[in-house]
Amino acid sequence: MKYTIFIHIVLSFFLAISSDDHNQQNLNTNSSVNRDSEIEFSNIKFQKNHGEPSVLSRVEQIVDDTIQSLAHFSKYSVDSLPQPKPATFECQQNIQIIATSPESLFLGMSIVKDFNNDERLYSLNVCMQRPLWLEANELRCIFDQNSQRTRCDSTALKQWLSINDVSHLAFITKEGKAYTYQGIMYLDERDDYDVFVHELAHFAGFMDEYALSLNSAKQHCEPVVGINLIRESSDYTAFQNNLSLWDDQGIQYTMSESKTCEQVNVITLKPSNRLTFMEYHDTAYIPDIYIALWRHQLASGFQYNLMRQSLGLPTITPKWQ
Repeated sequence: MKYTIFIHIVLSFFLAISSDDHNQQNLNTNSSVNRDSEIEFSNIKFQKNHGEPSVLSRVEQIVDDTIQSLAHFSKYSVDSLPQPKPATFECQQNIQIIATSPESLFLGMSIVKDFNNDERLYSLNVCMQRPLWLEANELRCIFDQNSQRTRCDSTALKQWLSINDVSHLAFITKEGKAYTYQGIMYLDERDDYDVFVHELAHFAGFMDEYALSLNSAKQHCEPVVGINLIRESSDYTAFQNNLSLWDDQGIQYTMSESKTCEQVNVITLKPSNRLTFMEYHDTAYIPDIYIALWRHQLASGFQYNLMRQSLGLPTITPKWQ
């Protein structure tokens, strides 16, 4: 079948992470299998207490739902990529996910669904396009062993980008650390929605709140550049000026030190006394003032054309401005 390999991989992933105590629950929520694979169903039946019919019925329903969803997706070449929906007036960022495999397509679909249902981010005018799946070898992506990062040749998409209003790209590749660079996000197939949200905040100028490596700290801590961080200063006037944007949001906050610039002995402060999603993405905690600052950045058009400028494309004027 068309989706045999993809669904088999999803099932294998599910079986690898499921514990004996939670298998039936996870089968109901996280698993997909190939309807034609009778052997696979038999193995599941044997492993999970000989397979209760109700569990298998739920799995079969998930199969139907998954295949129905995937039926709307096709693999494309660079020259045949369809145009995304035009950004509406409300779109202060217009993001296109590019998948490079069945697994990354599945993750991209999940990210878009979770984003659209994320109540924390409802007030952000960020538009997510339906993920596009590129044929193998259509996009040249190289994994660097030293940095543990993957970089894709996005110039292959210049012609396509020149006739749409996508403002940011998100590539999901086989391996590599999650990061953003010049308006482009990179995730790998093992990342999840929380990682995506963390990286999405970088598009709006948020800095990491964990301790940066020495090289990164030298790059980002002189001066400190981040909407969520300010540098402690003996110059009281300069310090108060830096605080003004936080104060202007009209939201009460408590400052505390961030670990960001520890490697270069620079003290940075953040407008929260709790661990936030910019330090540990899996905490999922986004303070109200961070949302307010995020909205401020979006409304200002922060780096809206950065990706296009890096590719030598004409800039586009946001519709809300």
